[in-house]
Amino acid sequence: MEIGGGEVDGNDGCRERCCLKEVNEAVRPIFERMVQSHDDDVEILEESDTSSADEHVIACLTAEEAERARCEDIFRQVLKTLGEDVGRQGILQTPARYVKAVAEMLKGYESTAEAALGDAVFPEECVYRSNQTVCVGSIDFFSTDARTLMPFFGEVHVSYQPGGGRVAGLSKFARITEVFAKRLQTPRGLAQEIANAVERLLDPKGVLVVVSCVHLKETSVSGLGPSSSNLSLPIPGAPGASTHVEARGTYLHREGRDAREMLALIDLRNLGIDGGHPGGVARCFTAVLDGLLCAEGALSEEGARLQRQREDTVKNLIYRMHAQSPKSGKFPSELLWNAASSYARWLLVMTSGACFSMDYVLRVVRALPGEAKADPGTAVEEGGGVVFRRRLLAGSVKDRQTCELFTPVGTVCEHHILPFFGKVYLCLLAKEGGEVEATSAELQAIVWKYSRQLQLQERLVAQIADAVEENFARLEGVFVCMSAYHHCMRARGAEKTSAKTLSVVKRGAFEDDHGASMECVDRYREMAREKA
Repeated sequence: MEIGGGEVDGNDGCRERCCLKEVNEAVRPIFERMVQSHDDDVEILEESDTSSADEHVIACLTAEEAERARCEDIFRQVLKTLGEDVGRQGILQTPARYVKAVAEMLKGYESTAEAALGDAVFPEECVYRSNQTVCVGSIDFFSTDARTLMPFFGEVHVSYQPGGGRVAGLSKFARITEVFAKRLQTPRGLAQEIANAVERLLDPKGVLVVVSCVHLKETSVSGLGPSSSNLSLPIPGAPGASTHVEARGTYLHREGRDAREMLALIDLRNLGIDGGHPGGVARCFTAVLDGLLCAEGALSEEGARLQRQREDTVKNLIYRMHAQSPKSGKFPSELLWNAASSYARWLLVMTSGACFSMDYVLRVVRALPGEAKADPGTAVEEGGGVVFRRRLLAGSVKDRQTCELFTPVGTVCEHHILPFFGKVYLCLLAKEGGEVEATSAELQAIVWKYSRQLQLQERLVAQIADAVEENFARLEGVFVCMSAYHHCMRARGAEKTSAKTLSVVKRGAFEDDHGASMECVDRYREMAREKA
């Protein structure tokens, strides 16, 4: 076979490839990089035009590689629309990482419950003549909401009463859960699909599936839908969590007695979400300044017009990425369009901090109704998990006044465009004889400004410390500590659900005075335990 004067060997691998005869300027560099890393699978042919000195590169790519390149190019345009420099070192490989992460989080389309179960079904004499119940509970899962394209996660509990003496390997229930969780999904749909699979594959007397989960944003919890059940029973759940129950067979009989017993044993009031109370996850992504600075009503007429234009551009790009993907083809276009719209709004909010100077953000919060200044030693609980305190430090800097803030924080990792969230603790140490003039609103504004950008945790804590030093005079030292769970480690890749990252930045007296630094460490641990 000849293309442009070059000859391609007719082996089986090449016959299966799609020869792309035209490569636009935006996508061509992606193809060239992919070719360099796939020498065994891809061939490059040079097409020479005798009437021109130009050379055109034609890549023979598999359909999967072509789809990946298409998505990378689209997401590169998304980053540009968000105001990012796509040539910046930290962002350069983000389109490829993002596309890979999305593929991992939707890999459930490539498998089936039948494949996950395999031949791990065993006859067991002891369950033939009894109504024994088997429950595999607290199965961690991470999924993507089909209505918002945003993460939701939590626990799945699968209970069944074996029929015909058939029991399944316990690990297979976790594998079946993953098959359906790693798709565009809803909590109720996840419960139904798991129940359908267990009922079909094991033919049990009864099946009970419980999905208890949280969403990143309180404003999006309504998108998950209220807790649901096909049982006529009250379903207890953890505050801030959405609970969905799907019962089949014997669990629907006898006024739901078996289901009631199993739900009591599971104890849905204690959802084991890493990072503390499930309601606290949503608080990490909820801030007053999101409404004050980012809402359309808070912008000028021209600013609102530009914001709508950016949102429409991002929405269209995200829709194109998913609508043309083979994995998303089963979803109605209207559903994907609405999901792309929700995701675009979220991305714009989570990158809005770069649109405002630190000086402007502080002027906005200083114009708000004043706060009562707390006396030293008094903690002010402000709601939403925030604690603000002025107190006197002990140790070698005894009787120096400090100002502390302990607050939830959530942001987006610039490498994979996935969230990370947790708590941040700030301690400002006044110079001898002086006072710290900072207020809770001002310190929270600094955290907001830098958390509403594509971030790295290491950079975030350093930027917070820098901003505190720059905007508040008469400080002897600054201590910043952040503990966070990263979705890129929990939902994909290593999939270590309990792993968290701790970052500490010390400035001034806290660098030299170990006693003062340890006192901050103790205060952070104490506050973290209180708010967990």
